Amino acid sequence: MGIDSIIFEYRKKSGLSQIDLAEKVGVSGKTISRWEKGFSTPDVYSLKKISVALNIPFNTFYGEINKIEVESISINSQFINRYMSYTIISICILLISFLLVLFSLNREDANSTIVDIAGIIGLVLIIISITVFIISNVNFYNQIKYSSTLNIYKKHLFISFSVYLLFILPYLIFIFTSAF
Repeated sequence: MGIDSIIFEYRKKSGLSQIDLAEKVGVSGKTISRWEKGFSTPDVYSLKKISVALNIPFNTFYGEINKIEVESISINSQFINRYMSYTIISICILLISFLLVLFSLNREDANSTIVDIAGIIGLVLIIISITVFIISNVNFYNQIKYSSTLNIYKKHLFISFSVYLLFILPYLIFIFTSAF
């Protein structure tokens, strides 16, 4: 039983809502929810306040803390940096491809070979950007999916995916409306 389960079970046994416990501990209800779902862990001072509020011995938490292997929590920071770098690179490639396609679509001399090459390179860069982004996200997810940190990093995956969609959707709409 983890710290998250202990907080949830004892809070239910005490008949307290998350907001009631939050008021006793001095945090928000959302914080209690995050602790119970395992998205974050309370600090030592909050654990002490929780043990008093729920009338449970502090050693209950201490026993769970001792069971946690420090190596299992940590994730290779070099891997995270590589993931973030590939995400940034894919967005930069996407922006460069946008400029090339914009250049090729807005030129008066549309018969020029340079304009055609710029358009083709721009479209190829879109494909490369999407490929780099997908591969980096899949690799990152596969690295953390059996880790205890999965819930923490799901948020990062969602944010990077949202940012990427924010860039690519208007861009693809622009390309299709300009090309046809």
